[in-house]
Amino acid sequence: MKKFIIFLLVIISNLSFGQKVVHNSNHILVINGSWDLTKNSERAQFVSGNQSIQTLFINEFQVVLGRLNRTRQGIVELEFVVKDDGKIDSVKFVKHDDPINDLEAARLLSLTDGAWRPGQINGVRISEKMLMRFYFSDNAKSKSPIKLISKATEYFEKKSFDNCIKYCNEALELNPFDIQSLKLKSLSLIELGFKDEACETLNLAKNYYATDVEEYIRDNCY
Repeated sequence: MKKFIIFLLVIISNLSFGQKVVHNSNHILVINGSWDLTKNSERAQFVSGNQSIQTLFINEFQVVLGRLNRTRQGIVELEFVVKDDGKIDSVKFVKHDDPINDLEAARLLSLTDGAWRPGQINGVRISEKMLMRFYFSDNAKSKSPIKLISKATEYFEKKSFDNCIKYCNEALELNPFDIQSLKLKSLSLIELGFKDEACETLNLAKNYYATDVEEYIRDNCY
């Protein structure tokens, strides 16, 4: 794994592209994955918690910002194993994107090597397969995703479902993994009679580890 990290850092130092996890800039990065299931204490987890892994990535983007100047919108998915000693191994791409995005995702993941608490079964440490998704974009809007979701919620409560979907879509341009936007959009689609599209959206939310959509899927999609 150390050779893998060194290899990535050498390549990155010779590139000129950039990221920033700030929505009032042109650059976006959002992460999602099975590591975020903190309610299950037996699952492998980042040692300092979910917020810390995001802070690590944000700080790393700020450090390399001077060398980075472009990214393309897309999602990279990386599968990896958290070993029983907390190190990561067997990293592979589940979903490729632009080569620079692929490399940046792999580089970021490599920074977490050795900083995981391994999964457990009956108190015995185990190796566990995990998934992490990275969404990259250089087309950020000045609007706050929190405000967009708030507007979507407001329109949903007013039963103005078309407007709710509009604001959900804008929020999802900034964060396609946002569970609240996906749920509001799917419920609005159900109200408007578009069940097939609603079911696609609900299943997407489930795939992004939403924990409370099974009832909606059961009631509307079978």
